[in-house]
Amino acid sequence: MTSSLLYEALQCGDKVSDVRFTWWAITQSRNVEYSMYIVGSSNIFGCVGIKKQKYCILNKQYSKDEYEKLRATIIEQMDKIPYKDKQGNTYTYGEFFPIALSPFSYNETSAQEFFPLQKEEAQRKGYQWKEMAAKTVQVTKKTDELPDTIDGVLDSITKDVIECLHKGECNEQCTKGFTIIPAELKFYQSMNLPLSRLCPNCRHAARTQFRNPLKLWERQCQCAGKTSENSIYENTVEHFHKNDHCSNNFQTAYSPDKPDIIYCEQCYLAEVT
Repeated sequence: MTSSLLYEALQCGDKVSDVRFTWWAITQSRNVEYSMYIVGSSNIFGCVGIKKQKYCILNKQYSKDEYEKLRATIIEQMDKIPYKDKQGNTYTYGEFFPIALSPFSYNETSAQEFFPLQKEEAQRKGYQWKEMAAKTVQVTKKTDELPDTIDGVLDSITKDVIECLHKGECNEQCTKGFTIIPAELKFYQSMNLPLSRLCPNCRHAARTQFRNPLKLWERQCQCAGKTSENSIYENTVEHFHKNDHCSNNFQTAYSPDKPDIIYCEQCYLAEVT
């Protein structure tokens, strides 16, 4: 819902305003800094789990004058004696919480999906890394034993533990083995889909590869007049640049080495509307 003036804020919303360096502030909270789990509160600094309060610092309530004076003193100290992590990064007032204070490890967050790192690289950057608990999986069916089509799959497959094709040797939190539940098997049968050779975690990682990366490239429109540059696509109408090559430049999440044909907004809308 309507919120405004959010800076370095994570999971904040529902008519909040003036929220900075904060994780999870909701329900008309305002003027919140360096806090977590704030509900319907205002003038909050360095607090956790505050609900319907005001003028609080480190979960203690003050008068308006006391609050403003102490807040100014803390900010001054944050600038004079900044927090410094093991990598030498300094955090003065105006920076989000240091990486070292994250309650989550890098490889158990969506960051690993968008910006995958190996363990050594993540730890070198100062991120925590969670070691997956060793599991002994009693596989009853190898992936090469699975039929190529769903027609050859018996209902008894739901009682098997199927070996993941990656066998735990990937960087995707592979479970090594997985099972097929009856409802899942029924879905595969109705859609005429073969059984997966990957565990759910590895399947999810494979799907994320189809998403465009969180990066933009400078590109020029590939509309060359009547067709695309590679002549694969033929325009259905005349565009504003007529038979000349479109000169529009723009940013796109499609990299130059991808085969997709990239049109600017004008050329694209001319074709689809």
